[in-house]
Amino acid sequence: MKKIKSIFGLPKEAILLDSGLYLLKAFLALFVTFSLASLKLGIRVDMVSILLGVMYTLEPTNRAGFKGGLNQLLTSSLGAITTGLLVLLVGYQISAWVVALGVVLTVYISLKKDYRFVSPAALFTSIYMTQLIQTNAQGLPSVWMTFEVRISSLGFGILMALLFNYLFSFIYYRNLSQKRLEFVKTMVVKGLKQTQQVLCHKDTSLDQLSLLVGVFSDIEMVKANLETLLHEKRLSLKHKAKLMQLQPQVNALKNIIHLAYDSLFVLQETQLYFNPDQCVYFEALVLNLEAMDFLHAQVMGSEWTVSLPPSNDRHTDNLLKMKQQLDHLRQA
Repeated sequence: MKKIKSIFGLPKEAILLDSGLYLLKAFLALFVTFSLASLKLGIRVDMVSILLGVMYTLEPTNRAGFKGGLNQLLTSSLGAITTGLLVLLVGYQISAWVVALGVVLTVYISLKKDYRFVSPAALFTSIYMTQLIQTNAQGLPSVWMTFEVRISSLGFGILMALLFNYLFSFIYYRNLSQKRLEFVKTMVVKGLKQTQQVLCHKDTSLDQLSLLVGVFSDIEMVKANLETLLHEKRLSLKHKAKLMQLQPQVNALKNIIHLAYDSLFVLQETQLYFNPDQCVYFEALVLNLEAMDFLHAQVMGSEWTVSLPPSNDRHTDNLLKMKQQLDHLRQA
């Protein structure tokens, strides 16, 4: 890991997300795809769609890449049909209102389908249908030809990305789950250290309740990665069983962050900070978690020698529950 970091200058978190491997995969996929597409007259006129299709579809898992590629084709077809019909209605007389209306209609239909997300592929295709209109054999502008070039070029890029996803999955799947778990631990430790600064009254400048939002997002991302990986058909039963064992560990890390968040909430509502004993106990928790190494299956942590005086306050309750989750991690 240190060697890769020294070469690419990437932080530990990027290494744990296989960013170095992703860079290599992206380079090879783009190089091979561009070389092959340059030989095909029918699609090389739209190299932008080909290369974007490659980059948008490169994923750590085959299943995620396939779902992403299919979504690109469907949403691009939506943008092409919506704007293409508009272009036909105005007789290929492209103006500012045609461009604006085409994009807005595409956004409207996308929001009807899923109000949370509008696909960039759909927006790009909508603009594409007004700005890069292709001509047919007679030299006349053709919406159908434009649609065909866009979708076939995009499809070629997606297929090439799926091929490289599959080839690189033999490398990715070796220890992807352990790297993701170590990544979660690293982000949890960072979040807990910042939480310690707040709860022990060492740094009052940090935003209390938004402090751990990014950590929650990272955990959910990893949980989604592991869930997707469980559905990969080419994984052995032994590998899937190993993945199943990792899920409780991810949940334990998530529970620790939930408990830390609860103490931050208590602080905001009551202005009650950690007392000195609680600060020492919390620091021991963080150091013990940081010492665990999921990447190399060394998760015992350091020997526990710290105790808390009896107390009924919520901070103490949260700290003791964190220790329980730490024990679950150690025993997993």
